[in-house]
Amino acid sequence: MVNRNIWQFALLIGAIASLIIVMVVLLQVVLSPYVHGGPARIVATNAGPYPLKVTFYADPASAGYALPFAIQSETRGPLTYDISARPAKGTVGSIVHGDINTKTTNTEGMPGSVNITVRGNWILHIVVAGSAGEGQANIPFRAVAPPAIPSWLAMLIGLLPVYGIVIFLLVQSKRNLQRSAPEHRLSRSLL
Repeated sequence: MVNRNIWQFALLIGAIASLIIVMVVLLQVVLSPYVHGGPARIVATNAGPYPLKVTFYADPASAGYALPFAIQSETRGPLTYDISARPAKGTVGSIVHGDINTKTTNTEGMPGSVNITVRGNWILHIVVAGSAGEGQANIPFRAVAPPAIPSWLAMLIGLLPVYGIVIFLLVQSKRNLQRSAPEHRLSRSLL
């Protein structure tokens, strides 16, 4: 009974640790436009009559992940933005629309993000609309493959079924020993 409680406790700890890891990963994805390191690249451009400063928080971007950025404009008055990432010539991909939070600002401007689907050359296409009309800007950037998983971690993950089989066999052999032990005692007492 004590061994069963130990196993249940170990499984509970494993489940809690897995839940914490999943929550941290999800929070990184959801909060990527807001939580990041310092600016990796700052680009000054004009979208028609609107001067913009676009801050990228990853350069190059990682394919398969969100590219966080911020847009800052010195123009007075309300502006609306339509952000998309377009594959450049030679990159096989589709247009991906980004998100920008116009209600929040940080020191680099309004945070936003766009999910980059494949590696290659991309163009961040910005359409700005305001009192002076509409303007567009294109900023090229590059997306690379995400970093490879370390080989030691890959081996640990790949061998998980082996660990499970070994633990299962150990538990079964211990149960078989416990079941056969009363039979040996009974046969000795009869002799």
